[in-house]
Amino acid sequence: MGRGRGHGRQHDAGILRGVSLLGVDSMMAPAEVRAEAWQRLGTDLPSDKLGAISSVRGFSELPDLAEQILAGATQGRIVIDCRR
Repeated sequence: MGRGRGHGRQHDAGILRGVSLLGVDSMMAPAEVRAEAWQRLGTDLPSDKLGAISSVRGFSELPDLAEQILAGATQGRIVIDCRR
């Protein structure tokens, strides 16, 4: 396993060539700030909006899902339920 420059996470270096990892490192925020952020997500984010940008798929669906992802036929976040 390679270690990414400045990302503080281990990963296979070949996977991330030419990819920018952008985002917020929430682990560096104080615990009270993170707690408030999670609280606000629960109150400020309408649940219908969250449902519109995410879906839950079963682990058994991964082969077909992988083909859909590679074909660019998916949108949003996909949560894999390992029990299905």
